[in-house]
Amino acid sequence: MPKVSVIIPCYNMEKYIERCLDSVQKQLLDDIEIICVDDKSTDNTLSILKSRAENDSRIRVIAQEKNMGVAVARNTAIDAATGEYIGFVDADDYVDLDYYEKLYNGAIKDDAEISKGLFVVIEPDGRRWITPYSAEAQKRKTFFNYDFQSAIYKKSFLDAHRLRFPAGVVLAEDICFLFKSVYLCNKIHVSNYQTAYYYPLRSDSASNNTISHKKVESVLTISRELMNWAKNIQDMPMIDYSHMINFICGTLIKNINKADEIDAKIIETTLINICNQSRKPEESKKQMCENFMNLRWGLPMTYIPGKDILRIMRKYAPVVYHEFTQTPVSCITKTKGIVKIYFSRSYARFKLFGVLPLFKIQKNKVKFSIPINKVKVYPNAPKISIIVPVYNVEKYMRDCMESLVNQTMHDIEIICVDDCGTDGSMQIVQNYAQHDKRIKIVKNRKNSGVPATYNNGLRHATGRYIMFCDSDDMFVPNTCEVLFNRTSQTDADMAVGAPNVIYEADEHLRDIDKQYFAIPDDRILTASGPMQEMCYPCTWGKIYRRDIIEKYDIKFPVGMKREDEFFFRAYCTWARKVAFVPEIVYQYRRRAGSVMNNVGKDNLDLNYIMVAIELFKYLNKYNMFEIQKDWYWGRFFCGFVQSSLRNTSQKKHKQCFALAHRFIKKNYVPYGLSAETQAKIQSLKNTK
Repeated sequence: MPKVSVIIPCYNMEKYIERCLDSVQKQLLDDIEIICVDDKSTDNTLSILKSRAENDSRIRVIAQEKNMGVAVARNTAIDAATGEYIGFVDADDYVDLDYYEKLYNGAIKDDAEISKGLFVVIEPDGRRWITPYSAEAQKRKTFFNYDFQSAIYKKSFLDAHRLRFPAGVVLAEDICFLFKSVYLCNKIHVSNYQTAYYYPLRSDSASNNTISHKKVESVLTISRELMNWAKNIQDMPMIDYSHMINFICGTLIKNINKADEIDAKIIETTLINICNQSRKPEESKKQMCENFMNLRWGLPMTYIPGKDILRIMRKYAPVVYHEFTQTPVSCITKTKGIVKIYFSRSYARFKLFGVLPLFKIQKNKVKFSIPINKVKVYPNAPKISIIVPVYNVEKYMRDCMESLVNQTMHDIEIICVDDCGTDGSMQIVQNYAQHDKRIKIVKNRKNSGVPATYNNGLRHATGRYIMFCDSDDMFVPNTCEVLFNRTSQTDADMAVGAPNVIYEADEHLRDIDKQYFAIPDDRILTASGPMQEMCYPCTWGKIYRRDIIEKYDIKFPVGMKREDEFFFRAYCTWARKVAFVPEIVYQYRRRAGSVMNNVGKDNLDLNYIMVAIELFKYLNKYNMFEIQKDWYWGRFFCGFVQSSLRNTSQKKHKQCFALAHRFIKKNYVPYGLSAETQAKIQSLKNTK
């Protein structure tokens, strides 16, 4: 019996299905079966499925004789599944490579019928946000939210309760399946934000199009079915019943914004009837009002409420808080067909997924955007830009340049950034530049340090990929070729090779270095917290995509050391997967006088913590802290405080703890964190 049966319903998905299958076939949990149900596609989807099945015995392809809809396709696969647990992936979505391993292990550990991971929505412009209810599902099962794909379900549990997707509807079939499942199960395991299901938004998807009358009928059918089902469960706790009403109202309101005027009136009537028929009509109306007010779907509310809905909103709006602004609504008016919602303050701060941006409410519009930079495109750009910071390394400069100009891959540019040194290093670089047009010389206005020098180099880079080489180190002859090919062949966003350490100093670090720089064979891993702990964080020895660096404004933090730690972690926030290369690609020189070996202990004590704080700010800026918060607090922040303590004298420890305590007091929220992480932070808070 396979541990997990992964069900993939497909209809005209030739553009996306291979990405989906790649993420499922390469799962770290190998003991799975993959059931692909083709719903009578008219493109090449079925051919792609059959081709994959020929090369992977775990794939079973079921071809429907006629188009029956996604509900029937999923039910057919559930009936055919032989796995202990069932997982669902839509054909245009994908999952982390450790997704089913972590969910399955969590389910077995907790003896849970359902095991839930993270659900990450990817906007067309690349922004990511997560549904916020994963941790709440651990407290109350019915707080699971709408993303049923973010979990696996025990097959025997589904069969015992005859849980299937309602056939004959074309929309919202998933909420009926999900709510019944989470209510009837005994236990849900939540994976503490360790692994994710990715849901890229598409303008042509069924859930994003303008809603048709048939889809409206489907939503109404599902709503009535849930209400009738709940009537037969007399002992359903009120908190669960209320959440079900909220579930239904939210789904209806999500779709009322897409419906035409006639269908919108039908949905309005249904909403009011549901509220009146519920156990607590007034409470249900308040919940309905909150759904309207919260704009929780991230959509502009083009729908204008009718008089009955408006009457309810006027009654309850002053006592509910806007979810984003945490600001009371002062009043609602309707003039000449325009509904205006007034808040008690024109400016407000809101906390959403750990973010605290400032926005202005103006003319009934909430203005909020995440800064995303445009990526520059250069014609005839080289494949790789290599950035070399140069400062007083005359003794080693020639070796460095020789290793770069003689790379087996010729299509590169070498950007040497002069940090205003006082020796002959730049004269050596200029001599090479006279004979090699690939060398570009950039000069800082003044001596600025390594982080600013790296940033200056990035500003002048034009290559598709970025690499770094310190001027006292060297590449091996095929470094660029090996890392570029590894990235291209695996569709990875970063490739990491092994370094060879040349000891001119610090011989006592040999054993530590052997472990620190170890490469986990030739694996391909997701860029998660555990992967980052397996990989040395130095910027060199790796290849990065320039478009990711520019799009998400990844820069080295100026004015502090350990800048490579920040850059590596920030980049991994956006990288999908990382490919490792076990062969040596970099010659790293440990020498007396280098930056790494000459950081004074009087200021190094705070650098680790300062980098951790800088990463916290960056993750929040891009709305990505929630996805990594357990790893950040439990492993990264606590680990960096310990690193600060190890690298400074005893008399400086008090300063380290003072900075850490101030940061924790201002920013730490235990909600949604594992017990282990909470214990670590509490221990740190108690240490003076």
